[in-house]
Amino acid sequence: MEAIVRTLGAEIVLSADEATRKTYTVTLAGERLRLVEDKWTKAAQDNAKIPGFRKGQIPKDVVVTQLGSWIKEKVTQEILSSVVGDIAKHNKLKVVTSPVVSRMEYGFSEKLGFDLVFEIEPTITLGAYKGLALKRRLRDIKPEDVDAEFKRLLAEGHPYYLLPAKGPINGQDKLWVLLDLKAYPQGQPQDPAWQVDNEYLNLAEDTQPYGLRDALAGKSPGDTVTWSVDLGEDCPQESWRGKKFVFEAKVNGLKTLKEPDAGDPSAFGLDEGKTTELKDAVRNALAQRREYRERQLMKDQLIGELLNENRFDVPVGEVDARVQDLLKRAEHLFSVQGTAFTPQHQEELKIKYKIEAANDVRLAYLTREIAKRENVKVSQEDLDKRIEAAQDEQEKQYLKDHKEDALFDILTEKVFDFLIANAKVETESPAEA
Repeated sequence: MEAIVRTLGAEIVLSADEATRKTYTVTLAGERLRLVEDKWTKAAQDNAKIPGFRKGQIPKDVVVTQLGSWIKEKVTQEILSSVVGDIAKHNKLKVVTSPVVSRMEYGFSEKLGFDLVFEIEPTITLGAYKGLALKRRLRDIKPEDVDAEFKRLLAEGHPYYLLPAKGPINGQDKLWVLLDLKAYPQGQPQDPAWQVDNEYLNLAEDTQPYGLRDALAGKSPGDTVTWSVDLGEDCPQESWRGKKFVFEAKVNGLKTLKEPDAGDPSAFGLDEGKTTELKDAVRNALAQRREYRERQLMKDQLIGELLNENRFDVPVGEVDARVQDLLKRAEHLFSVQGTAFTPQHQEELKIKYKIEAANDVRLAYLTREIAKRENVKVSQEDLDKRIEAAQDEQEKQYLKDHKEDALFDILTEKVFDFLIANAKVETESPAEA
């Protein structure tokens, strides 16, 4: 391949050409290399402090002997910083990750040579993406569905439907306790590690924090109780391990789920008007869940078809970055569950995530390409609406802090809206499904 002589007189040759990776061999030798070396050697002579020599009066051979590694590093950095942008611009590369030096050899005053690997965006030739065959499983919401869900909510003991109960707490299985709860390192009550106010806990299910059930035994609304716990090395929160923590709980109220027929709303203090209102809310919630499930099923079908119809290589660097994201998510889930995330877990999941990550990256490229071809766009207004619809302030702040990710999520949903609208959708009845 023809060499390209560019910045500083370095010779640059395309030595490997792959779909998403290009390798350039860079060589600087002879007088051209010595010119750059002399520049940095002079800088060392002028500024270095070497015992036995006055500043600015150090012989060249002494500087090279004493500071040769520093000079080589500066020369290499200068050549790298010069050729990276030059290569990308000259060859119109769409670089996706920082270039990597895969080989380096340096003979002082003789030759500097290295291989520079660029990960680049793939060239995408879209296959089929419109008119894809989808199956939609439509199921009407019947009155008996609403009744069943309504009864389930009553029987589940949602706090809205619980009945007031009297103390003291004596281990009842179906008792819900309304608590102010906080925890702090021993001796630091002014600095709670965490706290919640007016939160219901079902004593039959919630066993955290440590010792809560025993500490509340015999207590009534209005009582406050404290207890301490030595947190072991297996504590999921690393910064708490090996410390003594004090927990403080104030009992604000008690409720219980008695044993009336869940089909009799009046047993829960619900009159006819309130029952009708709540059943309407249940129907709406069921409809929203059904629409979400149906969309997800069609979206899953589309993803499978898109990946099958559009096969191309994706940059290894982006796949590796996605694998790391998935591993971090897995490590967090392990931590939440109180389970150690071992090197064995990491290696096993790394293998599993490799394929998932490659598909995620490929789907992201497909999404952008389809959006570009079909003129699907997102705007600040779209993001503002998403932020406004966020469930809480924490989610709103996350969307603001991760604007680019949020905009891409919105773009993805718009692209799938387009694909579903242009698909051949066959509706299946419940019996057929």
